[in-house]
Amino acid sequence: MNEQPEDLNAAPEPVEPPAPEPMFSTEDDRPPELEKSTRYLGLNDHQLRESVILPILTHLDNSKSPGRPGRLNTEAAIALVLNTAKQESNLRYLRQLGQGPALGLWQMEPATHNDIWENFLQYNEDLAIAVRGLAIGTKVIPDPQQMIGNLFYACAMCRIHYYRQPDPLPPADRLELQAAYWKQHYNTHLGKGTVEEFMESAELLA
Repeated sequence: MNEQPEDLNAAPEPVEPPAPEPMFSTEDDRPPELEKSTRYLGLNDHQLRESVILPILTHLDNSKSPGRPGRLNTEAAIALVLNTAKQESNLRYLRQLGQGPALGLWQMEPATHNDIWENFLQYNEDLAIAVRGLAIGTKVIPDPQQMIGNLFYACAMCRIHYYRQPDPLPPADRLELQAAYWKQHYNTHLGKGTVEEFMESAELLA
């Protein structure tokens, strides 16, 4: 049998690199601080606060009529809006899991979105102009779907939702009161969320 001569110019056979050794042999080996920091792989909460929430609440405050009572940009409001996003979406999900209707980081339902426009913003033109200016398009009532990808608009709608409530906001440093306020006015008695869940989400993602 004639053997084919070896082709000295042929490319070498690719060699599979060895699989990397796992950092930890089991999940139980993870140090507590790593488990805490990686449990949710969402947005950086500090960047969300500084780059989205703070400028939007400032925009709303600067846009409201001088005679309008209350401020929209306060430490209490910033903390509540941030912690609401942490609880509602883990700063990760843009659509409600399980085919539910809620949208965006603040997981607001289209029915709630439309109610805010029809029963509050249309009677408060200064705020309506400010919020509408954050949306894409020229609709009098923006499409709720904008809350999926438009963080500025979704943040403004969350803040307006809380602003229309008659009860004052809880202090920024009272997480348990924030949790109770969120449960009463945002998740409501119809929602499955709990005060304990809200507090856990706020602390884990801090």
